[in-house]
Amino acid sequence: MRHDAWKDALFVSWPIDPAMIARHLPDGLIPDLHEGQAWVSVVALTEQGIYPFPVGLPLSLARWLGLSHHAVNVRTYVRPTEGGALPGIFFFSLDCSALLPVLGARARYLAFRIAMQPCGEGSMETRS
Repeated sequence: MRHDAWKDALFVSWPIDPAMIARHLPDGLIPDLHEGQAWVSVVALTEQGIYPFPVGLPLSLARWLGLSHHAVNVRTYVRPTEGGALPGIFFFSLDCSALLPVLGARARYLAFRIAMQPCGEGSMETRS
């Protein structure tokens, strides 16, 4: 899949005790620490121009098939317990506002879920 742009991205991160987050990780992963802390992040964004890009498909057709959607994920940063593999990201949740990207992600073994996500001017109500 190809993504033309991220729009209105928000990254919010909080430090968390490494032992607390480690209890929620699968075997073989441990928290990747920064200054002695593990981190949990929430990322919200609009992905624009997502389209399949298989070999041989003309770019104009691929772009015609494209769509945009809103996404939210909750993640932490990890590394393997053994070996010299690079650090990575462990997703606790991957939520998306459109079915087609969810199906495409699941075909690649990513646990995306469909979720209703109002976004845009006037879509959020503020109360005091």
